[in-house]
Amino acid sequence: MPRPRTVSDGEILAAAAVVIGEIGPDRLTLGDVGRRVGLAPATLLQRFGSRRELLLALAGHDVDAVPARLRTAASAPGSLLDALVAALVDTASHIDSPARFANHLAFLLKDLADPDFQAITHRYGAGVTAAIRDVLAAAADRGELDADADADADVDALAHLVHVVYNGALVTWGMTSSGQPADRVGQHLRQVLAPYRAAGGRRAVAGSA
Repeated sequence: MPRPRTVSDGEILAAAAVVIGEIGPDRLTLGDVGRRVGLAPATLLQRFGSRRELLLALAGHDVDAVPARLRTAASAPGSLLDALVAALVDTASHIDSPARFANHLAFLLKDLADPDFQAITHRYGAGVTAAIRDVLAAAADRGELDADADADADVDALAHLVHVVYNGALVTWGMTSSGQPADRVGQHLRQVLAPYRAAGGRRAVAGSA
């Protein structure tokens, strides 16, 4: 009977994410990750097969988890738009320094250059946009979005815009290092959503049904 695992895959991947934030993906070794969780590199090889497979597992770890967390905003009490902003701010809260952000950005660029990583990144991006769209549709059903604010104010277009602003706010913060990244994300998202907020009453946005 195999011995039970004392360290879960999730804990190993969380440790790998910390190491990437500290030194970047290119310098990461199985030894670095193993020291974080008290496992030998050979054990990690048995678990994941290779350093590359470990990084692929890390890239795929949040493909479903992050969209699922964002979708919980659709059932929040109070304003769903505020809940969506809060959920995206929370997603950005792990970024605490320009160097750490640059290292995670380097991991993303690695994803875009490798077909296997790229496929995971595309799934992640589509999943996040779809989750944002679901929350916006729920907000529209509650009358929180103003259909007359803009002729193109349908939830699909707005979901893409919110996702772009989220990523753009982080990149801009990384370039300027002004303030806290999560605060900047919240500020820019509130600004972009402000023109679409209904003044009152139930007004459906195109595509919400």
